[in-house]
Amino acid sequence: MFSGLGARIWDAITLRGGIEGLEDEIAIPAGHDPGATREAIDTYLTSLIDMGLLLTSPGSQQPCRRRWWRR
Repeated sequence: MFSGLGARIWDAITLRGGIEGLEDEIAIPAGHDPGATREAIDTYLTSLIDMGLLLTSPGSQQPCRRRWWRR
């Protein structure tokens, strides 16, 4: 789950506090479409939220910056 691109997404969330610009960082060097990459990132984030590994801010689909162990 946290290997390859999943690890890059997780690192962006936990180390940078967000995923802004991540689709370009992943897609452009690989020659992929940033829009499709963004959809894949959103799907991955939804699965992390569904598993309870990320919390969302109230009224938003953006991950909450609160630490997971301090629910």
